[in-house]
Amino acid sequence: ALEAASCARRGGAGAPAGTGAPPAPASLPASPLGCRGASIGWRDRSNGDAWFLVERRGPSSRDWSRVRLAPPGETRCTDWGLEADSPYGYRVTSVGADGSMSSPTNPAEMLTLPTSVPEPRVEVFDRRAVSPGATLFGLFDPDLPLSLALVMAVDEEGRVVWQFEFDAFLVTETDVLPGGDILLQSGFTTIRVSRQGMPRSWTSAVYVHHDVDALPWGNLVAISSPSLGPGVAPWTVSGVPGPGAKRTLERIIEVDPGTERVVNAIEWERLVPADHDCGPCLGTWLFDGSDWLHLNSVEYDLADEALYVSVRNLNRVYKIGYPDGEIEWILGDGGDFGEGLFSHQHNPGIVAPGRMLMFDNGLHRGFTEPSWSRVIEIEFDGEAGAARIVWEYDGPPPFRSEIMGDATRLENGNTLIVDSADRWILEVSPDGMPVWELTVPPPYVVYKAHRVPGFP
Repeated sequence: ALEAASCARRGGAGAPAGTGAPPAPASLPASPLGCRGASIGWRDRSNGDAWFLVERRGPSSRDWSRVRLAPPGETRCTDWGLEADSPYGYRVTSVGADGSMSSPTNPAEMLTLPTSVPEPRVEVFDRRAVSPGATLFGLFDPDLPLSLALVMAVDEEGRVVWQFEFDAFLVTETDVLPGGDILLQSGFTTIRVSRQGMPRSWTSAVYVHHDVDALPWGNLVAISSPSLGPGVAPWTVSGVPGPGAKRTLERIIEVDPGTERVVNAIEWERLVPADHDCGPCLGTWLFDGSDWLHLNSVEYDLADEALYVSVRNLNRVYKIGYPDGEIEWILGDGGDFGEGLFSHQHNPGIVAPGRMLMFDNGLHRGFTEPSWSRVIEIEFDGEAGAARIVWEYDGPPPFRSEIMGDATRLENGNTLIVDSADRWILEVSPDGMPVWELTVPPPYVVYKAHRVPGFP
């Protein structure tokens, strides 16, 4: 039936309906989904027997092109990858089991929403080596961090296929949940957004920052600080480094997103002595000069029932048993092993048993030399207390991103790298060859990125 429908459609938009063709659907208005998508609906008048051919036209062509063939019983579909602030028309045709086709509905016209953000530039160096999928990332303007939060997905060829904009603080997390929704962290709020760009839920009663992940049982694990937001409570330690010296309270919390109730909390002042700090990081503007730890990522490992927590200002990654909250080992400076391997890192993640990938920012590396950034993969053995770098990428191009930055391992073994300072996302092969690059238009900055097959 589908092949017959295709043949009938190739006969032209005005091809006559076949014998016994199902009745045409009743059309509904098409509506924009932000600046890159459309929602198309119709009423089925075939008693549930017909398929539905959805077609689009404009703005660059007046010819009709296929969007999708919807199965019986489906009466709505979405269309992504559209141009912003542009007119589109949609029509729907019923297709019978024998391939016969009704007349199409009258065109439903709509206009996508405008956007002020220029499209990024994509360069493909080796198309066959690119890991398939769309690259999902958040953007923000560092000069106006409170004015616009934006999440964008770009396909392998550089086409913007999904975009969601809202007035909020900068986006530090963009991840796709198992059910298909998108988990965002914007400022101190966690947002669950449908692929249609509709917010489903907000978690705002708890102030969270930098990173949030979904746990296998549906709750969220996030970094939080009672020293942020209303009723702030900075931890004061007398004599370290001086009378009245402040330290932020830091927490890893588990939150029930339905009730916004904190069901577990790990208190870091219990785990780390107050005199463990990065001297140059204290006294800066961030967190009113009390930023002694700066937790910036958390990842749950179901196999080990443990959390991996990045403590940026101490150059450490902690493995914490969960839910008991006890330290199993510390990787990095002043820890159990791995002294001097990295400096002020971002987003360490387990890529295989005993293997960890991270963006090594390099801030304060050695204190006597200019900082430089790289991505490293570390092989570690917690029981033996051993760690070594087994893979490294530091260019081309050479890069330096003293804050932010990201690195993730892709399905085909490539690595996706975010250099926030230079505004680019780079995919490199295991032998260090760049295969794909996205450049973000100034003044916008990207923090993290994910490659999502089949998105949206």
